[in-house]
Amino acid sequence: MYIVASSVQDDLDKVRRTFPDIWRQIRRFNRPVQLAIAAGIEVALYADAPETATLISVAPSHPGSPEIFSWAHHLMETRKDGDFSGAKMNPTHTLHAVDNLALSSLAIALRNHSYCIGLGGSPGQSWEALQMALEKNTDADSEVILVAGDQENALSISLSAGVAFLLSSKQNKHVSLMKSILIKGILHSSLSAPVEPDLHSAKGFVNLAAFISRTDGFAGTLTYDVPPEQGNGAEQFTIVMELS
Repeated sequence: MYIVASSVQDDLDKVRRTFPDIWRQIRRFNRPVQLAIAAGIEVALYADAPETATLISVAPSHPGSPEIFSWAHHLMETRKDGDFSGAKMNPTHTLHAVDNLALSSLAIALRNHSYCIGLGGSPGQSWEALQMALEKNTDADSEVILVAGDQENALSISLSAGVAFLLSSKQNKHVSLMKSILIKGILHSSLSAPVEPDLHSAKGFVNLAAFISRTDGFAGTLTYDVPPEQGNGAEQFTIVMELS
């Protein structure tokens, strides 16, 4: 599969300005989902047929939002007797607990009617999503949109990011670098010692996008060693690419 486009979104004000129609649909979602959808929409602009592209999403490692946690903590403080009958909350905040919200919302926005799958937010799931994209899309005209979004902390407003890649089985050039970037495979090897994984499901993809953006002028085989803390804590992942 070839990487055709990538997008990293970390500025909600920019999302509001760039995608006003989409913003009206996602404005009540939590930040990781909003940013993931915006990134997905941006790469979909370069797809031949976004309505039939395979959609794969990775859920946040830190689900929820400050709003929903604030409500829960308030409820525990005010109802220490354990009687939660009649408790009320803003219904839109319940959406913040849906881990596949980005996937379903993106599918609706793109009018997608193809294969969709949502992976959880446990460490290393981004690379499993990428492996799945490579294995399950071997047709001559396959396209895949990968999206992930996460936040540093769901208890308070914190740094958040959404990221997306558009992959194609066609040898289409990357829209920014104007070169072909073929993902040949993902190598796995055991770490000599386990590491504490970074609980941020989007950070690995964000760093991969940044790495690719720095390959201007390079041609040939290139490998990207995923930082061990951005994997599953037990394996080293290496992305093997061919640039031409």
